Amino acid sequence: MKIGILGGTFDPPHMGHLTMARLAKEALELDEVMLIPAHRNPLKERHVTEGRLRLQMTAALAMQEAWLSISDLELERGGKSYTIETVRELQLIRPARYWVLMGSDSYRHIASWREADKLAELCRFGVFDRGRETGDWARQFQSPAVLAATDLIPGRIPPTSSTQIRRQVADEMIDERLTLPDVWQTIHKENLYRD
Repeated sequence: MKIGILGGTFDPPHMGHLTMARLAKEALELDEVMLIPAHRNPLKERHVTEGRLRLQMTAALAMQEAWLSISDLELERGGKSYTIETVRELQLIRPARYWVLMGSDSYRHIASWREADKLAELCRFGVFDRGRETGDWARQFQSPAVLAATDLIPGRIPPTSSTQIRRQVADEMIDERLTLPDVWQTIHKENLYRD
């Protein structure tokens, strides 16, 4: 079984996340892509929406494809969400071949992740090549262990971000195409991102 892990705050999830999952499934021939909302990203220090609401919105995204799944593992664990802890736990409860999926911006800083070289022994890294970075660029930043465990994923990801959606809601200038109707419904019902 080959499983991709697409983690993040998903505050809110958007169509870019869905595109990333589809590109990764195709390029890496994955059986499943698991969406895992983080309890708290150790590299980002901003207020995030309550976990149950982010999980609810992410579940709407996961319902778009039969091969998408969702896990509340990091939300249930609490504290800072370290990828190595997540992969270790997944390997215990659900042994498989795992790929941690990320954008090239996150990959550039992977050396600052907890036990990055050890993580490279437990899984592989699926990195979305956004056209600005190449294999030569990656070799400047990564350890040999991380580099050897890296697969580049080609394809175009729409320039959508959760930050963009939050700003649009705050400014009342919403582009409905950026995420799913069920996600917008939760945003409006719960009065999220207004201030």
